[in-house]
Amino acid sequence: MKAYIAVFSTNSVYENMAIDEYLYYHYDEPVIRFYAFDRPSLTIGYNQRYERSCNTDYIEENNIPITRRLTGGRTVYHCGDLTYSFSSSFDAFKYVLEGSNNLQQRYKKLSEAFVAGFRESGIDVQVNTDQSDIPYSENCFSSTSLYEITLNGEKILGSAQTFLKDRFMQQGTILVKQCNDDKHIFNKAYKSNNIENIQNLLYNIEELSRNFNNAFKSVLPFEWEIINISKTDSEIKEIMMKYSSIEWLRRR
Repeated sequence: MKAYIAVFSTNSVYENMAIDEYLYYHYDEPVIRFYAFDRPSLTIGYNQRYERSCNTDYIEENNIPITRRLTGGRTVYHCGDLTYSFSSSFDAFKYVLEGSNNLQQRYKKLSEAFVAGFRESGIDVQVNTDQSDIPYSENCFSSTSLYEITLNGEKILGSAQTFLKDRFMQQGTILVKQCNDDKHIFNKAYKSNNIENIQNLLYNIEELSRNFNNAFKSVLPFEWEIINISKTDSEIKEIMMKYSSIEWLRRR
């Protein structure tokens, strides 16, 4: 079974979400893509209410790029992080699952690949096996869900999925570096951490992405190929217009 690794790239939040959507709808085979953002930006979950997602007055006053993801979950501030998407048809992904092709089994299998990537990078992480009982917060990193990954008890990877009748996409963010503007983004103070603070080491985000690509190749036994997706593709540029529109952002 063939699968693809998209070349690492740094783009605007609108371009990144458009590329992820393009891969989700156009490839039946599994595709893993790691990427970064060209400036501090936010994404909110598909079902979140915009006015409750973050400190929207601060976001608008400071022209911080923000859009709505296709996937669920809560608000993510993209600053010094390594972000990813993984998409596949159900038929293609079922070959690497031990159990049924349900949401939890997909999270579990992809977590195995991430754990292998962290450990290849010298980062000894743990996988959460309990449902979170922490009170709800709009910030993705304020609580830990089943099969999400922690380091010294701190959540460092948050993920969410969306799916159609024949395919799914999981998007997620790995907190790598310190972000100085966190305290202004949300309507109340919150605590988050990152790998560099916990490990007391500096990491190269693109190098980490290569370690994760290697881990996916070892944990998910597909025939992997490299692809280069161009953000100048006319269809991707058209999708990007949706993500940069006020109508899409404020749909809820």
